[in-house]
Amino acid sequence: MSVSAPQPPASSPRPSRWRRLARLAVVLALVSLGSLALALLLLHTPPGQRAVKRLVEENVGAAAGGRLQIGSLHYRLWQGRIYASAVRLVLVGLRFETAEAHLRWSPRGGLRLSLERPRLVLRDAGQPAPRGSATGLAARPWMAVARFTHAEFTDGRVELRDRNGAPYLVLDPLAATLREEQGRRVIRLALRHGTLAPSSDRASLPISGTADLRLAGSALVIDSLHLAASDSTADLRGVLRRLKPSKGSATLSLEADGALAAIAAPGSRVSGRVRAEADLQLSGSLSGRLRARSPALVVQGVGPWEASLDGRFGSRRLLIERAEARGYGGRYSASGEIAFDGASSTNLVLRAEDVDAAAFLRAAAGAELPLRSRLSARLRWAGTGVDFGRGRGEGLVTLE
Repeated sequence: MSVSAPQPPASSPRPSRWRRLARLAVVLALVSLGSLALALLLLHTPPGQRAVKRLVEENVGAAAGGRLQIGSLHYRLWQGRIYASAVRLVLVGLRFETAEAHLRWSPRGGLRLSLERPRLVLRDAGQPAPRGSATGLAARPWMAVARFTHAEFTDGRVELRDRNGAPYLVLDPLAATLREEQGRRVIRLALRHGTLAPSSDRASLPISGTADLRLAGSALVIDSLHLAASDSTADLRGVLRRLKPSKGSATLSLEADGALAAIAAPGSRVSGRVRAEADLQLSGSLSGRLRARSPALVVQGVGPWEASLDGRFGSRRLLIERAEARGYGGRYSASGEIAFDGASSTNLVLRAEDVDAAAFLRAAAGAELPLRSRLSARLRWAGTGVDFGRGRGEGLVTLE
């Protein structure tokens, strides 16, 4: 009698199938990682970096609607570093250049940007403003820095030019630093030298200043803006919510010498300290109120006057509600409107009451006249913009 040995049970094919799938997944992962590593290595070769530079120039320039040029582009993607030199972006009415740009990213430090000697030139292209409301960065350009945890530049320059290419505002050198504080983006600006020159036939004004800004949601908050020019200072606080149309509000305090009037009104000769305060609102156009006072103002060599002005801003003009000056024993007042642009009309009504005629004419004309009369006058003056030297007037003067 023979006894057969027991046969082992047939093995199930399921474990073998799972092992094959696992091996396939590992092979695919290794191929993917190898392909990625090879692609990274190729991108970091000189031919690869030149190809990426051309791709960036073409696509970014086309997306911006202009022309982008990069002198050289180098990067180490596994280190989160990008370096570019001789960057130049040209759009209609805009030119931006920077000698060097360094971009870094890390999980702990976030996104960081550094620019060397950036230059920004904005020129009035003479084109009509586009209809409708701006969107995205065109409405809130300050949001371009919202993703950075740190950004800085030194030795910067900003120029604003008119249609003829003549600069009327130059900020140089300008430095800026952005940093993250308790989840907020805080910006510090510092200007050592600058020049304000409204036109070639007007005096230029050297300026300097500092600004502390921060992002609050989608708004730009101006915690402080301080400007100094000669013996004059201006301080502004406010918030800017958007552009095109502009929306925001601000308060302005000004301590100035009357000689600054020559910047806006060529040919005017004004001296004396002036204190002014303004509450401003932007909602497509400028509105708000203005209060100005001077204890001893001299105009065209005549004075001093104790002067005050209360008015409100309309569409590109100042509406004078109450303006008064006292001197030479009498009272002077003005009402009307002053246009800020060179195309709109300026209309003023000037009055003088009970003025010592001899003292006034001695100061105004330098002549001694044998008068013991009191002078009263009413003058209607009309002109264009703030060029008071080219207006015309008519009125009535009486002596008593």
